[in-house]
Amino acid sequence: MNFLIILVLCLLAATKVLTQSRFAKKNTKGIADSAMFNSTVFATMGLFALTMARFDDLNPSLIIGAACFGFFSISFQMMYQVALSCGPTSITALIASLASIIPLVISAVLYKEPLNAVNLVGVVLIVITLIMNADVKKDLGADKKKNVGKKWFLFIMLAFFSNSFGMISQQMYAKMSGEVSSFTFVSCASFVASILGFSVFGILRLKGHRLSYKLSAATVLPCIAVGVVLGTFQVLHTYALAVIPGTVLFPTYSAGATISIALGSTVVFREKLSRAQCVSLVIGIVAIVLINI
Repeated sequence: MNFLIILVLCLLAATKVLTQSRFAKKNTKGIADSAMFNSTVFATMGLFALTMARFDDLNPSLIIGAACFGFFSISFQMMYQVALSCGPTSITALIASLASIIPLVISAVLYKEPLNAVNLVGVVLIVITLIMNADVKKDLGADKKKNVGKKWFLFIMLAFFSNSFGMISQQMYAKMSGEVSSFTFVSCASFVASILGFSVFGILRLKGHRLSYKLSAATVLPCIAVGVVLGTFQVLHTYALAVIPGTVLFPTYSAGATISIALGSTVVFREKLSRAQCVSLVIGIVAIVLINI
């Protein structure tokens, strides 16, 4: 059952990343574009999760946890999308994926969740999988305009730490409160993130920043689609954090999502997998087996 939950999480993550990447490549030129896109995404998430939320679940712990998770979530999404738009795609995704190492360490050290020698080998293989799948040489040579620069480095570092702290806050709440209030937690966090995102957009507009694209069905529908997918993912992920050890969930999900995204890219972006990427996928599958022994 646990493996099935992680598999669904991987498929949802791949769908979200590929849709967001496609939108970012076409429409995201700066922070204002990212703020509008992600504010709409989180508003959709909030409304989606609200349909199954229970107001009886509201308590100070949930509100504080949701506020922290919402703040780090909108920070990550905005910074990550800008990093995607101005830097090498696969390296950006690689660094964002490595953010799960921090909550993995917390799972082993703070929550004393199992991580034996065989599992540890699996974790190392997963890191190798992520690095090999990035195909650094191809990424840097494909588009000279999207090379590693100061702007990209700043935004990807902000995205990395926001992603790490977001997972940690979600993990802490799930371990403390269990899986029963996942919808309420995600709904509250999403509305917090949406309000913060629209506030950032409003401030940017006052400073003269404008959207580089016109709001239309073609630009709004991807936001709604990502919101529904990400909402489903976060509800299931919050539940998973409560019932699956983080030492299993984080590495297995990282490898599974990488494999799903790599295979999905061949369909969505017509990208051909290099030999190194093909080998990395095989290593990733072996790593998943070792993690779950």
